[in-house]
Amino acid sequence: MDQVPDQVPKPRQRWSLTSVAFETLLERLAPNREGAALQFEHHRRYLVTLLTYAGPWDPEHLADTTLDRAAKRLASGEIIEDLRAWLRGAARKVLLESQ
Repeated sequence: MDQVPDQVPKPRQRWSLTSVAFETLLERLAPNREGAALQFEHHRRYLVTLLTYAGPWDPEHLADTTLDRAAKRLASGEIIEDLRAWLRGAARKVLLESQ
């Protein structure tokens, strides 16, 4: 009987924000760079406020992680109709994963 060597699953590579993904997120937020920057900060402040009341975790890091996930999804071609609602749900998942 042949023995199959134990196959160790490869660890998932951690995704990091790319310039293309970030640009895609900014384009989704507003048609011009200045407006996109304002919207980005607005959404980030919203997430930080939301996550501040969730517990002792770093709300700024969790907010950034949430925005990174949105950028990744948008860069992959996913259409997010209601970005604010999507961010709220994603922030909840990021929070649960961090506990």
